[in-house]
Amino acid sequence: IWNRHLRIADIVRASTAAPHFFDPEPVRLVEDGPPGLFVDGGLTPHKNPALQLLLLAALDGHGLRWPIGPENLMMISVGTGEFRHRLDPLAGAGMPAIGLAVRAMSGLIADTSTSTLALLHWLSGTPAHWPLNGEIGTMADDRPPYGRPLLAFERYDARLDAPWLEAELGLVVPEARLEQARRLDEPAAAELLHEIGRQAAERFVRPETLRALMPDFVRSTGGETDRRTPGTPAARDAG
Repeated sequence: IWNRHLRIADIVRASTAAPHFFDPEPVRLVEDGPPGLFVDGGLTPHKNPALQLLLLAALDGHGLRWPIGPENLMMISVGTGEFRHRLDPLAGAGMPAIGLAVRAMSGLIADTSTSTLALLHWLSGTPAHWPLNGEIGTMADDRPPYGRPLLAFERYDARLDAPWLEAELGLVVPEARLEQARRLDEPAAAELLHEIGRQAAERFVRPETLRALMPDFVRSTGGETDRRTPGTPAARDAG
């Protein structure tokens, strides 16, 4: 069964079937065959699907054959809050193997997400809003391979860490409330998450950055912009 014939309801249900919270979702992929079982894509290298979306748009085999280049392709990636998993050495020493395996999986998910963002910032020539890790930083001095961006790209997110929230957004949040916000099954944290998202948007989403990313679109809608292209120092400084 080709992807275009799958029911959107089944795809959405399969993509949100987080282990422990929901059962795997059966989706029939082959006529007259047993269904496949799918779990939340966050357990794969595509927790952040942005790079996969670029491949979907650009690779010939997917059929879209979208022309690449910042004048043709703009991607805005919006996160849902991130934080660094930490494990106390003493607690880890006494943890059973299954507990260490779960922690290792969490680390793998975080690492693949960081790698995805590093690739997209590199391919687009745009810096991150904060260091991706201690070695490559924000990638502000890196230029796209072969000197030409493949797309226009921006990533917006917020870190669910008390020092970052206070320094960047002026929010003082007790650690107990942050622990709630980091859980998938805590509806009591919805109001706090909404406030973090609202203030992060006010802090990081800048009209001048979007105008620099998509000058052709802004011009077609009657807005004012300049001819700078993403990846030039002037456009990079706008964010």
